[in-house]
Amino acid sequence: MKVLNAETMMAIRCAFLQAGYTRTGILDRIRAGDFPTLKASDIPILMRHTQSGSALDTLIRLFLVEVPCSKDAVSEAITPMNVSDWAKAGLITMNGSEVSAAVKVLP
Repeated sequence: MKVLNAETMMAIRCAFLQAGYTRTGILDRIRAGDFPTLKASDIPILMRHTQSGSALDTLIRLFLVEVPCSKDAVSEAITPMNVSDWAKAGLITMNGSEVSAAVKVLP
């Protein structure tokens, strides 16, 4: 596990909060009463509920549904931070123009 300084941790936390990546925000977006135990059959439904391209949608797809997202979408979702900051923090991995979650993040 990487040890992050307080400033980096706060910036990451702010990015999640700014996107609305909170329990209420996520549950409202995916139209659920509680966090689902994801099955393969749930993924198409969750992808439909997160298709607007908002920062929240991108972070849900990345950290909850655990599907790769475009580097551009992730970069936009976590502004003013950048994807290399999150990769260094151990949150994501980059493969060309795709970004994948290195960890599952639940609020």
